[in-house]
Amino acid sequence: MTTLVLTELEQITLEQIVDNTDISEGSIFSNVDLKSLSEWTSIETKKLRGVISSLIKKGLVYLDDVDGDGTELVYLEDEFFYLK
Repeated sequence: MTTLVLTELEQITLEQIVDNTDISEGSIFSNVDLKSLSEWTSIETKKLRGVISSLIKKGLVYLDDVDGDGTELVYLEDEFFYLK
């Protein structure tokens, strides 16, 4: 098992992503957009983009524009569903 080292901002952000993601029977629903995440974490949007980018690089989350309206939602990668 690989040990991931997270910064304090990554930990705060990941906690909010996990708390605001619904997972049932292998399907996932995210309520997490950058604006909301910025409000929940009190991290300014510009800095938060860097935090999300780092979490993506570490393989924890990904972004998706599910309904094509230009709003990207943050999703937890399948292998980390157990965090929920």
